[in-house]
Amino acid sequence: LSGFLSGFFSILFSCVFVAISLISTNQYFLNIAKTILMVHLPVAFIEGVITGFILTFLKKTKSEIIGG
Repeated sequence: LSGFLSGFFSILFSCVFVAISLISTNQYFLNIAKTILMVHLPVAFIEGVITGFILTFLKKTKSEIIGG
């Protein structure tokens, strides 16, 4: 679960900060900022799943890398 959350929130927070910077630049970018957020939600989910699988694999094979 921690792997999924770290992958998911890394993409999500990046998109939120890009949207905030676009909106603070000019209000005309509001629709673009909404589109960026909506398009990256599936990407964030996929990133979370991949990161979760990788961390699970590393825990099973090379647990000294993670410290567990």
